[in-house]
Amino acid sequence: MLSGCCAAAVVLSLMPTGCSRPRSDRLETYPASGFLLLGDKPAAGAQVQLNPVDDAKLVGLYPHAIVQRDGSFQLTTYKTHDGAPAGTYALTVTWPLPPRPAREVGPDRFQGRYADRSRPVSQVRIGAGENSLGTIRLE
Repeated sequence: MLSGCCAAAVVLSLMPTGCSRPRSDRLETYPASGFLLLGDKPAAGAQVQLNPVDDAKLVGLYPHAIVQRDGSFQLTTYKTHDGAPAGTYALTVTWPLPPRPAREVGPDRFQGRYADRSRPVSQVRIGAGENSLGTIRLE
């Protein structure tokens, strides 16, 4: 029979260490930020996502950000505001309404208009160093 301490060590050693790529397998990220406006007003709460375009090394990575009250956003891939790996991406946007009862996310205010990867809001290239995605204006 194992003592309480040894049993806890065995249980902890069997637990998975996470769902993301191992740290040694992570691609280097580069800071990337921009502004998102609806007309001339910040689209606070909108969600920006980068979707890899024909690059096998980026499969499964979707850098994303939530637009702040001033319209600014900073991309996150592995940890908050770490940016995105180098590559070409299709930029999509959703803007959830407050959730309805028994739902985690509300419906998209844009009704999917800017969420289609085959017709993205824009195509962006992330490279080494600081990356400014500029001001994105939606109508």
